[in-house]
Formats: sequence, C-alpha cells, structure tokens
Amino acid sequence: MNYKFKKFPGRILEIEVKSSPEDTAYESGAVIAKPIAVVDRLSSFYFHNSRIERDEKIFTISCQKEKWAELKIMETSKGIRLIIEIEDGDGVFGLGEEVGPLNKRGRTYEFYNTDEPEHASTKTKLYSSFPMFMVLSPKKALGFFVDYPGYSKMDICHEEENKIIIDVAGQAFKLYLQGDTPDGITANFVELTGKPILLPIWMLGYQQSRWSYPDEKTVLSISREFRNRSIPCDVIYLDIDYMENFKVFTWDKKKFPDPKALLSKLRDMGFKVITIVDPGVKVEEGYELYEEAKEAGYFCTNSAGTPFEAYVWPGKSHFPDFYNARVRKWWGDKVSEFKAIGVAGIWNDMNEPSIFFTPELIEEIKTTVKNLSPDLGMLADFTINQIPYEKRYRDHGKKFFHKDDHGNVISNRQIHNIYGFNMTRATYEGLINHYKTERPVILTRSAYPGIQRYGILWTGDNASLWEQLYQEIQMLQSLAITGVNFTGSDVGGFGGDCNGELLVRWTQFGVFQPFFRNHSAIGTRNQEPWSFGEKYERIIKKFIELRYALLPYIYSALKEAHDTGQMIVNPLLYKWPEDEKTYEADDEYLFGPSLLVAPIYKANATGRTVYLPGMRWMNFFNGRIYEPGYHYIEAPLDSLPL
Repeated sequence: MNYKFKKFPGRILEIEVKSSPEDTAYESGAVIAKPIAVVDRLSSFYFHNSRIERDEKIFTISCQKEKWAELKIMETSKGIRLIIEIEDGDGVFGLGEEVGPLNKRGRTYEFYNTDEPEHASTKTKLYSSFPMFMVLSPKKALGFFVDYPGYSKMDICHEEENKIIIDVAGQAFKLYLQGDTPDGITANFVELTGKPILLPIWMLGYQQSRWSYPDEKTVLSISREFRNRSIPCDVIYLDIDYMENFKVFTWDKKKFPDPKALLSKLRDMGFKVITIVDPGVKVEEGYELYEEAKEAGYFCTNSAGTPFEAYVWPGKSHFPDFYNARVRKWWGDKVSEFKAIGVAGIWNDMNEPSIFFTPELIEEIKTTVKNLSPDLGMLADFTINQIPYEKRYRDHGKKFFHKDDHGNVISNRQIHNIYGFNMTRATYEGLINHYKTERPVILTRSAYPGIQRYGILWTGDNASLWEQLYQEIQMLQSLAITGVNFTGSDVGGFGGDCNGELLVRWTQFGVFQPFFRNHSAIGTRNQEPWSFGEKYERIIKKFIELRYALLPYIYSALKEAHDTGQMIVNPLLYKWPEDEKTYEADDEYLFGPSLLVAPIYKANATGRTVYLPGMRWMNFFNGRIYEPGYHYIEAPLDSLPL
C-alpha cells in the first residue's frame, strides 16, 4: 500500500491511499480547501480531542492517552478494505441519504447513486452518496470521509461487532480524518467541502408541486386557488409535462402556448416558477440541443467511442458528459438561455443518472423470456420475478464512459456518484456567470459531498406512509451531519394516496424543514392544502402561516449556516454529546438555535413522549415550562410538540 499525507485547516488529516504509485485517485470535486502542509512520513497527528499514530500497517487512535480505535487498510481482490475497530457503546452517525435510524450501527450501506422509488427499511442505497460519518461517545468524537466517487460499501458493526468494514471498489481513494465536537466536525467538513449557498428569501416560503400540472390552465387555476383562499405560497413547480415530448429546454406550445406571458402573469400574482430539467437528451434529427452536442462530442460514450444510448422519458437518449469542463460550460449556457424568459429556478431530476433500459438489456430480457418453459418449475418463477429487478437495478456504469479535461477515458462506475453533482455544478456555474446579481436556485435529486455549495437536495420519491414520515425525520438529521444544510422531503408523500390527517402532520414537519414543498405523483390523490376539506385546510393554513411568521428566524439560521457552516437542522447530540439519551432521540431535533421540534408521525396520535435535554424548555404554543427529561406532550391535530 502507498500513502501520502496532507494536513488541512481544522486539524483535518488527508490520507491518500493507493494500491500502487501508478494508480489514480479520481477527483470527485468534493474537497475545495487547500492543504496547509504535505507530510511524507506520518508517525502521529493530533486532532482537537484525539491523536492518531501509525505503526506500519495499523493506525491507532487515542483519546486522553486511552486507545479507543484501530484503523487497518489492506488490499482485497475487489479493491481496498478499511477496518475500523471501535468500542461498545460508540454511536455511528451520518451517511446522509440512507434509510434507517440516526445511529447507523447494525446495518450495511452501499454508495452507488440509484433511482430508488421504494424507500423501504431494507434498502441500502438511494439517490445520493455521502460516505461521511462520525464515531461518537461522551468522551470522544472522530469524523471520517471516504472520498471515492465510485462504488463502495460500509458494514457498520453488522457482520462483526464493534467493526466498521469499508470496501472500496477501486485502487485509490482519499480518506479524511478529524476530531472535534460533533457540530464542530460538521462545520469543519463544510470548510473542507464548501459553504452552503445563500438562497433568496422566497425559497424559505411554502412551495407547491405535482407531477403534473399539465397545462397553462391548470397552473393558473391552482395559483388562483391559493390566492383566493389566502394561503401563502411562493413557488409553483412545472414537472416534465411542460416539455415538448420530454425534450429538455423546450416547451409544449399546445399546453403552454406563451410560456413567457404565463411566467409574467404568475410573477404578478406573487409566484416564482421552478422547472424540471433532466439530463437525458432525446436522439432526434433537427433537435438543436442534440445536434449541437453530437457535433461537439459532448455525450458520454460506449466502449466503441460512439454516444452511449439509453432510454428515459424522451425515449432514445444520450447523456451529457458533465465530468468534462467544456460540457459543463455548454450546459450552463443552455440553462441560462432557458431561464431568460422568467424561470426562477432549476430542478435537476433523473440525474443519478436514471436509466429505464438500454437496447442491450431489452435483448437480454427477450432472450430470457423466449427460453422460459413451464418445465423449469420454480426456476421459471424465479426468472420471471428477476426481470423487473434486472430492469430497475442493472448497473450500467461499466457500459459507458467519460473523458476528463485531459482526454483520459474513465468508466462511469469509477465516478458514478458525481454525475448529478457535476450536473448541478454545471447549472450553478452557468447561472452565476449569466445572472451575476441573482442568487441561483437549483434543486437536485442526486448528490455527493460538497453539493451544498451548488444547490439544495430533496430526498426523492417517498410515499404517503406514516413510517416514511418517520424516516424523513431521521434522514433530515443524517443529511445535516454530512453538511447538507438545505434539504427536505416531499410533504404529504410523493407516491400513493395521502389523507387529511397525514397531510396535516407532514405539513407540521415541513414547516420545520429548510425546504418546504408539497409534491405528489401522477395517478395519486391531489394533496394541495384544500384537498381534504375545510377541517384540514384550516389547520394546514395555520401552520403555513406559522412558517411565514418564523421567516426572520429561519433566514438568520440560513445566513449563519452560509457564514459559519453551522447547520439549520441540528440533532440533539450536537449540543449534548455527553448525554447518550440524545443518541437515541432521532425523532426530534433542533431547528435553528432555539426551537426543539418533535413531529407527530403516528396515525391517530394526539401526543407523544419527548426527551428534553440539558435545560428547562418552554412549550411554544401554551407557554408551559418543562424540566429536563422525558415528558408526554399533548398534541391534538392542530398542534405539535414545539
């Protein structure tokens, strides 16, 4: 094994790990801080509260002269393995967009960005990858970031007790280590990867979306309904149906005959409009974007060097190679041209990139079906059940390639997790270049550490289920630990049918998410604030109005995050790391510096138990004072524990 060591501000140590000196650690773009020193040989390094010492193949980590962890790095047949031995009772927190508890012990997680609409508790990967975590106990805290943009897997004390086993499917990567307080680790990580963007204040308001508001008439009807009912709303979204045959940067002139006039009318009504933009470019002769990119060689290629072909919403499509700076510049210019008619923000979707299928996969499935026979018995049943799985989860990363700025060819599998990151980067750089006096607004579904300096993340296609409301509370905090300051879930749930009670409780949670948007899928019940009758509309309106009353407080927290790297959302363990009860309290959190939020996430519940750490607390709604400890807080439908 070959190591190089660099010291970064905040007492962060970078260890570049290579199987051999010739191997390449592909740049992810996550880290933008500059090192303050390069160390040829490392014997020891002091963090704020710990020390690491190297003895040949083993790195030993100590706190107050007491050894508490060992780090081993070794080669395997599939890449490089890290084994971190920790102690009983140590919590492991972070990993960003992963399903499950705040404390990640006892499960395996994968890092390979995937279009995964089923956010079941068994899932091990979603749309984004954040291989950053901290090991925490009352006496210590240490942060880890495995900067490898390809496939990796972490076993967090699942196969072996007290062992974190990390498998990197490559021959080179960078490992960053730091020790500090929990919130200090996140703040230092943000210094390493970039401060969050400062958004315009209208992005802190309530936002309404659906797949889809399919035409101008529907968009105006929804917008007028908000104003007629005096329900505050700042943003309306346009999903894929505004486009002509799903061709990016086009408008369907039958459904939206004069988009510039529509956007102007909505602006006069007090609405901003954000439009969805997907990376798949339709293969169609005469389509300007396609012809331009094909001529310039801007598409990802297959092994033969011709544009890689896959099928998504527009049908046969090619994908821009966002790893290349020339392609990012071209895309940023195209986004900026599209925005000029009055689009307020860009919503990047399908950018894992999601692939419905390829011609090769269709041929494989046809062959599989042709060879099916009843005589195969259970094998036939198994084969039939595998077809949808193969379609959804086929790894196409080895089938298409990128070119870096020097002309080197790199397979997508080696840098897969930064495709959406670089699409968002391209969009941001284009908007900053062309609209210098505006603060860019970019949403993305797929991300990697450092995304906070380019855009904001939402957690993808969740479902209208109570258990997923709970998962979103946990995920919001895990994302904050990894430096994602401005994020949120689809209020009410995207897939499936919502109901009035669930929409109220999710809206209450949404008020205390940085990103507050109601979004739902085609074929499901509408879930605008008035959709379930006056009883629920009245409560939903009350909480949306509360959001607006809190705007000065929320904007101050947003500015603080931009300036210092302190998150808007803070798990309780950030402020009370010496209190191990906060490690378990993953269904409540701090929103800004002063508000403790404990959403209701069970049907028919009229209250819940809340843990109040460290000090006396006052109920926001009735002024009652509570001592530290566990309390049952009454919360009928028109209230929540706050």
